[in-house]
Amino acid sequence: MSLSGTAPAGREGLLAALRGHYLFAAVTPAEFERIAPHVTILRRPEGGMLFQRGEPAAQFFVVLEGEVRLVLRSRDGLEKVVQVMRAGQSFAEAIMFMQMPLYPVSAHIPGPGVTAAIGNEAYLAVLRDNPAACLRMLGDLSSRLHGLISDIESLTLETAQGRLTRHLLTEVGIDASGAAVVHLAEPKQVLAARLAIKPETLSRILRSLSDAGLIAVEGREIRIADVSRLRAIA
Repeated sequence: MSLSGTAPAGREGLLAALRGHYLFAAVTPAEFERIAPHVTILRRPEGGMLFQRGEPAAQFFVVLEGEVRLVLRSRDGLEKVVQVMRAGQSFAEAIMFMQMPLYPVSAHIPGPGVTAAIGNEAYLAVLRDNPAACLRMLGDLSSRLHGLISDIESLTLETAQGRLTRHLLTEVGIDASGAAVVHLAEPKQVLAARLAIKPETLSRILRSLSDAGLIAVEGREIRIADVSRLRAIA
């Protein structure tokens, strides 16, 4: 069952959807039955916090519907969006292997959402008996590490315009008319925070690209007039 659309209504349907997640692909039905009692379905019709930075990490999470923002807050109240997790994505699973597991970021649900919280101890008990599941987890963590290294490289070596154009090229799709389009999944302010760009700088870069005839901005929809030209300046 896909985790990319609207989550099923009942607990059994949600567990079946969770069963289809790749972190459970190598888990046998009997092993999943051992984990299932330790799965909590968190429904947030109006959003809210999942956890705060520094809290004991007893669970990891899989987004079933909506999105979750992983954020850091400075002492003066400024918020930095580290990552936006969407349906089908998991987070906080690496923390279960730490000797003193504490959440290194806060997790905020900005709107209606459904998230599965899986008990670390129950999952670890299955991993101890299942080498295939261990390898699956290691593969996921390795992929995450490479992604974080790429993000660090982008933030330290690329200009603000380079970060934005690279993001647009990563997210570009083709609509029914054959045009290259990017549908922003988050408000521009959140995108700016995730790319470590000030909102006013983001607006200025979009305006500059638009004036150059490279893109056309309509709300959260960005049409790319010439992908090759945009790639040349990325």
